[in-house]
Amino acid sequence: DGTVQGQAAGALRALGEAAAPALVEALRQDRDPEVRERAAKVLRSLGAAAALAAPAIAEASLWDEAGKVRFTAARALGALGAAAAPVVPTLREALRQATEREVRFSAAEALRALAAAAAV
Repeated sequence: DGTVQGQAAGALRALGEAAAPALVEALRQDRDPEVRERAAKVLRSLGAAAALAAPAIAEASLWDEAGKVRFTAARALGALGAAAAPVVPTLREALRQATEREVRFSAAEALRALAAAAAV
């Protein structure tokens, strides 16, 4: 249920970087798109602490079957900062391939955020 998922997400967020492996596993393997979306949101909230998760988040931004997961994953990449630079090609591909306007917008925003982080 949503309340339990929210509490679990809060607990994982409190763990910080140590939670990243469990969140990546949920993002890659959970059958419920709500759980995958929540995992991407928590990874986004971790920011640079989730940098090691960038490849898994990028994969979700491009290939997840649920548009809301692709949207949230693309947004999460933008929050990772310069550490996510290696996934720029995947974001560009998401920008080109996405059929949903929200996913394209999120990919573009993530690319903008990563460019700004690299310029600092």
